[in-house]
Amino acid sequence: MRIVPDIPLTLKDISTALNSKEKYGDIFINAFTTDSRLAVKGDVFIAVDGEHESGEKYVEDAKNKGAYVISAKYEGSDFPVKSTKDAILDLIKYYRSKFDLRELIAISGSVGKTTAKNILCDMLKTKYRVHKTYENFNNYLGVFHTVMSMPRDTEIAIFELGMNHTGEISELSLSLSPTLSVITNVGVAHIGNLGSRENIAKAKLEILDGMKKKRYIAPFEEELLASSETRITVSCEDKGADCYIRSVEHSKAGTNVSIKTKRFDIPSVNIPLPGEHILFPVGCGALIFDHLGHNEKELVLAIERIKESSVRAGFKRIGALTFYDDTYNSSPEALYAVFKLLRENSDKKISCVLGDMLELGEKSEDLHKEVGRRVAKLRFDKLFTFGPLAESIALGATRSGMDKNSIFKNPDLTRPEKTAKQIRLLCRDDEIILCKASHAVEMGRILDWLEENK
Repeated sequence: MRIVPDIPLTLKDISTALNSKEKYGDIFINAFTTDSRLAVKGDVFIAVDGEHESGEKYVEDAKNKGAYVISAKYEGSDFPVKSTKDAILDLIKYYRSKFDLRELIAISGSVGKTTAKNILCDMLKTKYRVHKTYENFNNYLGVFHTVMSMPRDTEIAIFELGMNHTGEISELSLSLSPTLSVITNVGVAHIGNLGSRENIAKAKLEILDGMKKKRYIAPFEEELLASSETRITVSCEDKGADCYIRSVEHSKAGTNVSIKTKRFDIPSVNIPLPGEHILFPVGCGALIFDHLGHNEKELVLAIERIKESSVRAGFKRIGALTFYDDTYNSSPEALYAVFKLLRENSDKKISCVLGDMLELGEKSEDLHKEVGRRVAKLRFDKLFTFGPLAESIALGATRSGMDKNSIFKNPDLTRPEKTAKQIRLLCRDDEIILCKASHAVEMGRILDWLEENK
C-alpha cells in the first residue's frame, strides 16, 4: 500500500496528528506506505504488524531509501509511537478533520455491508461527489487507505466498517466521526468470538461512539438494534417504519418496488437488480435522499441508476455451466438470502456448492446442519460440500430427506479440484450452481480450476 494524500501533508502535520514530541517544520511528505519495497525518498513508512510478519523488520530498508519512519520499536524512528495501529487511527482522525463533508456514512452489519455501500454510492453520486471504501477494505488499515485516498472535493464519504472483536468498530468510529450510520443486521457471524447475538449487537452499536448526533438506520424488525430514539428504520413488512419499501413485481429487468417515507410516496419504481436483499439498502438510500431534501424525481433517477456491479455476487458462465458466484464470504443469514433470491427468480434446477462457514463458535455444527435442512426443504437438486465443517451441512440435508446419491462431500480444503471434477461430471447446462463459503476457504479455486480446464 502506497497512498498519496490529495491534501498535502507536512512532517509538522504528522507530528501534530500523533501528538509527537518530535517537532518538525513544514516539509511536505510524498506518500504513506506500509510496504518498504514501495518506499521512496520523502515517503512516510509505517511499520505495521501484519498477519504473518512485522513491518518492523523492514524499517532499515525504508530508512535507507530516504523514508521517514513511524515505528513502535525502532530506536531511530522519526516518529516513535507506542502502537502503530493507534498511530494510524490518529492519522485517520487528523486527515478526516480537513474535510467539510456533507455526510460521512459508516456502514456495519453481519452481512450486506458491501452491497449497501455500493448501492448507496450509486444512488448518491447522481447528486454528489462520492468517495467509498475500496472493495471491502474495512479494518483499520482499509479505513486508513480510504481516508488518505479521499479526493479533496469529496462531498459524501461512505465507509464500510468490519470487526472480529469488541472495541474495533468503536475505534474506527471515534477516528472517523460519522454523521450518519447504517447497521444492516445482526447475524451470527463472529459469534464464536463474541458469544451471543446480543453481544454482536452491542459491538455493531459501537458505530455510534464517534457520532455527535447518534442517527443510524437499521431494520425495523431487528429488536436488538432498537435501543435508541435516534434510530431510523426500514421495513418491507411494517408500514410504521420510517421507510416502508416492498416488492411489487419481480422480473428479469429487476425488482419493482413501492417506497413510502415522510416526504416520499412512490407507488412504483424499478430497481435494476433482483432479490429481496437489495430492498434494505435502497430503503436506506430513500431515507438519506429524504434527509438531504431531494424530491421524488431525483430519488427515482438515483434508484434507476443503480448498477448491476453493486452486488458482488452474480451469474458466471464457465463452458456450458451457469454458476451463481458468491464465493467471497458466507454466514447462515447470507446463505438464506441467496437461497430465496435464486428460488424466487429462476425456474431452473438449483444445485449448491457450500463450504465451511467460520467463526461460528460452539454453535457451528448446529448452524451448518440447519443450512443442510434448508437445502433439503427447498428441494435443491444436488449438494456439494467443501471443507470439514461443511460435512455437517450434508448431514443436515440427509437427515431432512435429501437423497444421499445427490450429496457429494469433499472435506479436504487442499483439493478444490476434487469438487471441481465432481461438478464437471455431474452438473448440466439446465441448472444454476450456487457457490458460497467463508473467505478463508478460498472456494474461488474450484471455479478457477473449472475455468482452466473447460
